[in-house]
Amino acid sequence: MNWYSVGLAAASGGLAALVARLIFGKTSDKKRAYIMAVVILFVVFNTLAERFILPRFNAQNAKAEIEAVFNQTPAFATIKEYEPQVYQQLVDTLTNAVGKGYTQQQLIDLLRSQIAALVASRMPHASDDAIVTYMQVMLVEMEELQQKGDGLCYKLLFPQVDGGINGQTDFSEETQNRDMLALIEIIKTSNTEKAIPTRSDVMPFVEPVLVELRNSFGDD
Repeated sequence: MNWYSVGLAAASGGLAALVARLIFGKTSDKKRAYIMAVVILFVVFNTLAERFILPRFNAQNAKAEIEAVFNQTPAFATIKEYEPQVYQQLVDTLTNAVGKGYTQQQLIDLLRSQIAALVASRMPHASDDAIVTYMQVMLVEMEELQQKGDGLCYKLLFPQVDGGINGQTDFSEETQNRDMLALIEIIKTSNTEKAIPTRSDVMPFVEPVLVELRNSFGDD
């Protein structure tokens, strides 16, 4: 039950009765007209409340619930500490999505895409150990998804094509914890002053891998 809606309905009823009394007076002999006015005013006030006031209350409630969950999750607590603007953006984005009626899976997909964008922006500046650990965890995740089948690996890598995955159900608890710790290290060790290797620096290491992949699986 939405108690905000119940409260607004009660307030609308009280306001309707008050306005009707101001129109007809305390001792009105036009009881039928008085009752009709109360009913009509209640419908008007309650409709306006449902349209303009209730969404704000629901949004505030959703935002409070999202922040409560985030505050209990170490990864989001770290984001809040090191990237407060990103943290607020995550909260606002999810709050707006809840207001639009997103399903649980849609909210999960949205959150994962936001986190992926954060990781992509911070990974080049993170420590080597943090980067290696994060990629190792990602490989473990892919191995777990591969065992389950159903194209889950593809959904992990390309959520924009066929929807994403639900990490809470698709990954083991151990892998979920490792993912969280790896994300924390990416954020904590991110240093924007760190020199990022150029393409020419890394291609000698990447090309042998690409050649091996092409020889094993073809151009695709």
